Amino acid sequence: MKKPFKNSKMADRLSGKTAQYAGGTSSILSALYHKILAELGIGMDRWGVLMERYLSDPKNCIPQNQRDKSSARGNLNKELLQDKMSWRKLCTGLRFLNVLSFEITLTLKHANGVKTVHSQIVKFDSTDESDE
Repeated sequence: MKKPFKNSKMADRLSGKTAQYAGGTSSILSALYHKILAELGIGMDRWGVLMERYLSDPKNCIPQNQRDKSSARGNLNKELLQDKMSWRKLCTGLRFLNVLSFEITLTLKHANGVKTVHSQIVKFDSTDESDE
């Protein structure tokens, strides 16, 4: 099997060394994604396996020829390991990790001392019938 990366910056990203919050909304999402990678133990070998699965999955609409797969691989590596990440790219990254659904929970601490909790479940696949 080919080594998926030669880039030491990418190895640093996958090792969790750069999963620090740097400020700004996009950076929060990127830091969260990098934290997920580190806590799941996603290293370069596992990343390569996930990449091959993602590129071959018909749900991702990537043409199954070498040129398009290579282009998609490069673009995905770049997008998922950047310092900034949009909500859309976070969702792509979670699908890349083969996540079927997730729950977002915000705990708000209001100025009057009241604390409220708000949650929303996000499902990627409508066939996901698992219990939440």
